[in-house]
Amino acid sequence: MAVRPYSSRVLGDRFDEWAARNRRPILVVGGWAVVVLVASTVALVIGGEWPPWAWYGLGLLHAGVVGAFVFTLQSVFVATDGKAIWHVRGAWGEDNTRETLRKAQRGKLIWGWVDSVNLQRGDLDHLVVSRSGGVVVIDSKWRNQITDHAEIIEAAKRAATRSDGVMRTLLKAERGGHRAKGNSIRVTPLVVIWGAAQAEVPEVVRADGVEVVSGQGLLAWLGQRDEDPVNEDVARDLIRRLEVYRDQLADSR
Repeated sequence: MAVRPYSSRVLGDRFDEWAARNRRPILVVGGWAVVVLVASTVALVIGGEWPPWAWYGLGLLHAGVVGAFVFTLQSVFVATDGKAIWHVRGAWGEDNTRETLRKAQRGKLIWGWVDSVNLQRGDLDHLVVSRSGGVVVIDSKWRNQITDHAEIIEAAKRAATRSDGVMRTLLKAERGGHRAKGNSIRVTPLVVIWGAAQAEVPEVVRADGVEVVSGQGLLAWLGQRDEDPVNEDVARDLIRRLEVYRDQLADSR
């Protein structure tokens, strides 16, 4: 099943609440848009002979009106909701990280990853099963400037602790009380900075057990992992277990 990323999910929920509070003006604006669409269509149909390109013009007009309506709704929502822009940026960061992870998988740097594991006490943006670097829990951030360095590091440490707990739960042996083959896979916390602030991030920053890289440096960072190799069978099984675990959590909410 498809699980929406945390920022996208919160942004959608806030938009639904905003739209419910502003139902009347939205309906008024939407009604006028419908009037324009209907009137332009009727005028073309009953207006006599028109050149063939007029129908293309009508299609462009319809697309423009609908696009303007949607754009206006989104713009007004972001402008009037105090926290919307933060979640928009969060969604951008998560999307950019996913695109980089796709490149890493095509380049055979990682086995795969699982997005958006929504735990009771926090969310894990990306759990990446690398080929030669254990499991990496990535926290994606979009920043124009970094003013919350300590908070970023603490959030990454909490994410690593939660990820380690998830790993222990999923890889716990079912027979004889012995450890499963992959139960010793190490979890590494990583913060990826996107946006204008990534220019302020050196190649790799290490602080209190957490590494911080710029979005542009993520692919290279993944390619430099040369310890804690993960067996392919273990990796495939772990990714499958993580997906099932994530979906079960989503269904229980």
